[in-house]
Amino acid sequence: MVEAPSAPSTTGRQPLWPRISDVNQVLKQPTQRHAFISYVHEDKERVDRLQEALEAAGVAVWRDTKDLWPGQNWEDQIRSAIKSGSLAFIACFSENSEARETTYQNLELALAADEYRLRPPTTQWLLPVRFSECEVPDYDLGAGRRLSSIHRTDLFGSSETVQIIRLTETVKRIVAPQVLSEQPIAPAVAAGLAEARKADSPRAVRVQEIKELLRDPNGDIALEDLAADVAKPICTALKDPEIFPTSLPASLERSRIGVAKYYIGRIHEYDRVLEPLFRVVQLGAMYGLPQHEVVWTNLIEALGSTVHQRSGDPALLELRGYPVIVATHVAAMAAISRKNYVSLRAFAATPTVRTAAGKVPVALDYSPRRVFSEMQWVTSALVIAEDQRAEPDDALLEGLLRGSVGKRHTPLSDHLYRLLAPLFSDYVGDEMDYAELFEKAEVFLDLITADVAAVHPELYRSFYGGYGRYTWNHVRSPLPPEKALSAAFESSQKGWSPLLDGLFDGSAQRAQLAFSEVMSHAETVRKEQWRR
Repeated sequence: MVEAPSAPSTTGRQPLWPRISDVNQVLKQPTQRHAFISYVHEDKERVDRLQEALEAAGVAVWRDTKDLWPGQNWEDQIRSAIKSGSLAFIACFSENSEARETTYQNLELALAADEYRLRPPTTQWLLPVRFSECEVPDYDLGAGRRLSSIHRTDLFGSSETVQIIRLTETVKRIVAPQVLSEQPIAPAVAAGLAEARKADSPRAVRVQEIKELLRDPNGDIALEDLAADVAKPICTALKDPEIFPTSLPASLERSRIGVAKYYIGRIHEYDRVLEPLFRVVQLGAMYGLPQHEVVWTNLIEALGSTVHQRSGDPALLELRGYPVIVATHVAAMAAISRKNYVSLRAFAATPTVRTAAGKVPVALDYSPRRVFSEMQWVTSALVIAEDQRAEPDDALLEGLLRGSVGKRHTPLSDHLYRLLAPLFSDYVGDEMDYAELFEKAEVFLDLITADVAAVHPELYRSFYGGYGRYTWNHVRSPLPPEKALSAAFESSQKGWSPLLDGLFDGSAQRAQLAFSEVMSHAETVRKEQWRR
């Protein structure tokens, strides 16, 4: 942004005169790759905070206040900075920009629109930001695209901390991808986790605090502490027999309708108790590094430790595995969305749980099909009622029992699909993208289960995969998700990203065997269950 070049300020953090090294660097690197920030003068303090977060993450920032020098043609410099040097253009809007009829920001946006038209339709370069509730200008970007239709980031309100972390990581991946492998980002995750500690009392973290966490050498410790802080009260609640009993109330033992309603109520209670954990798992799976694997494995194992009880109602005992199912689905979707298969391994492949038979991989002990084997028809009632935005009533439940109401083919999968949609609304383009991500996560979880079963034949019972949305939704598809994913693997083999990140222990042969099992079983399920 330019309002007019001015003399160096004697206030704030900027020195009276620039250092000679700074001048030399500018002269030697006039087209340094950077993020260009466009804004109006009234929003300077807000932009200062945004710049601090970006630079703390290793992103070079171009702004008029520090990048224009006396005697330079400011319009030429800005044009060059936008067209030649910027890998990201951050357009900031607020009530201040909305109130201005004339501003140099309009020139910057016009130049940005011209540049955007030259880029591929899928490019991620122009990033709108709002500092308050305001309208984003409706610039024509060509090919049917408009500025107001690009997904924006809102840097205000209770979610400002998480949003600035997301924006910083997005820009860093565009402008300075080399920093990703050099500078740990766990502290940024920790800042987001701090906000997630209490679902009913989000913590606002100032940008300076984020900056300090980004540079904190003890960020790993902070991350582990924050994850433990969130998980501990959840695990305590899961073990509480008053909240999650293992036996049915005596008054319901002779009423199938009453038992069904009680069972559905327990599912809702699990969802409520687990909600504070969702964001922790999501951020960890998206941005975690190899050194953080133990944090995520410990978290899943902590959930698994709440499951095994020796006596009680079979359906309620099975349902105790539901928290692990939900957490691994969140982790798989989040990890896959960022191609962070190291974290997927930590959440889904590595964890074990102690049972009467000894330690067993979590992937073998919990699956959607197994956890709900006793009450599939009740889960159908839950999903059908969710479609109707109502609670399951006697007529629906009796209809399912008599067979006059059809059961859902993949009820738990459908419930998780709806439950987790709000969590990923800011990370996917539309519902089709979300559906693709969800189904790909189901395939990966089935692949991990098949691989673990092959590695531990002594523990293998039967494969419980193949009953997710990806099987039913693609019952007649010539290229269902598991085959599309297998084709991607076959085309790259040892260069396949999940293998490079350690899934299947980096073995292409193990991955091939897992794909064979999953594709075979999915096809069997489609033929025997849904093509009758």
